Amino acid sequence: MNATSSVTSTPPAYSPQPGIVDANSVNSDPEALCNLIVNYLPPLMDEAQLFQLFSQFGPIESIKVIYDRDTHESRGYGFVRFRFFFSATYAIHCLNRFQIGGKRLKVAYANVSAAQESYAALKETLTQFTVEQRIALQTMYYNQTVMAQQQQREMGALRVSSASSVVAAD
Repeated sequence: MNATSSVTSTPPAYSPQPGIVDANSVNSDPEALCNLIVNYLPPLMDEAQLFQLFSQFGPIESIKVIYDRDTHESRGYGFVRFRFFFSATYAIHCLNRFQIGGKRLKVAYANVSAAQESYAALKETLTQFTVEQRIALQTMYYNQTVMAQQQQREMGALRVSSASSVVAAD
């Protein structure tokens, strides 16, 4: 591996105000289950576009696209850190192999072995929650899932609507 290809310059993480959670707030979710790596990004995709794509799955703490230090071009991958692990898990489920800009994304936990350990620990601690805490967690997950599904349906309806208007124009 040459020195040029292994050195990256990373711009500051993209942090738009709406939808970003205060970094000082308490997060009890395991970090390894919240941090995703996104491979095969389209060359012109930036942090704002990545945020727009992933924010439909839940609050995002940070987003970073990795750039080459010399050419300032995207290296084709980036990172997304969600506030909640279930948001990250749902994003993987929906966006892994999602096609955008002529590329098929590969979305996964940034550190797979740490994510597996965190998931096992989380399952272990789940048995220690009270019934009320379990219901609250399930309700949060359900609400997040319903919201993301609703946004996907709306996006699908917009695509069909715009495709219909293109066909009608021909």
